[in-house]
Amino acid sequence: MHEENWGIAHRVLMPAFGPAAVRGMFDDMHDIATQLAMKWARLGKYESFVPAEDFTRLAMDTLALCSMDYRFNSFYARETHPFLVAMARTLLTSRARARRLDNVIVKSFFRQETKPWEEDIALMRKVSDDIIGHRAQNPSCPREDLIAAMLSHKDPMTGKTMTARSTTDNALSFLVAGHETTAGLLSFTLYYLIKHPRVYKKAQKDIDDVVGEARITVDHLQKLPYIEAVRTATKCQACHSAALTRTDPT
Repeated sequence: MHEENWGIAHRVLMPAFGPAAVRGMFDDMHDIATQLAMKWARLGKYESFVPAEDFTRLAMDTLALCSMDYRFNSFYARETHPFLVAMARTLLTSRARARRLDNVIVKSFFRQETKPWEEDIALMRKVSDDIIGHRAQNPSCPREDLIAAMLSHKDPMTGKTMTARSTTDNALSFLVAGHETTAGLLSFTLYYLIKHPRVYKKAQKDIDDVVGEARITVDHLQKLPYIEAVRTATKCQACHSAALTRTDPT
């Protein structure tokens, strides 16, 4: 907490997560969620797929669009974006490295993995730098997202702006660390809903009663108490499959 760059970034970015800022991101969130819904609808009833993988794409694409005005186009492109491929490999390697003893002898057995690991990190940093660089060269962009805050807002305590390295580090942190919890929550929610058909039907009725056939808006969200209860219950890992059942007031 006493590291200067961390403090500056924290104070600069806090307003970007306020209620008004999040409400302003809703249309972008709806854009990506619609792409996922269309993909599933077009698969047909006989095609199998892995929801967890699509939820990861959903979370990453939403974060990139909302915070950076950048599209990975995961639901349109034939090939997975190089950033996402590099990120997946980096996370797997980093987790493996974190479980090993940190000494020269152990490291000597894994020298071959170091070069591709560093190359993947370099690729992710380059993509992030390119996105930030494009926005810096086009300051007339009207968006007030995380990139805009990192590039132009000053720390109210010190009067300083974020450094170029800090901007890249934070952009990567949002993408890498920010997507996993959301994708995991969505995956477990869908799993538990399928395991509990009665809860699934009540959640569906909550949507039908409030939204109906209209386009969902940000104002609908606070009118969906059962959906919120399902979300809260799913977050309670200790409750597991019984959690969703207990959200039913009847």
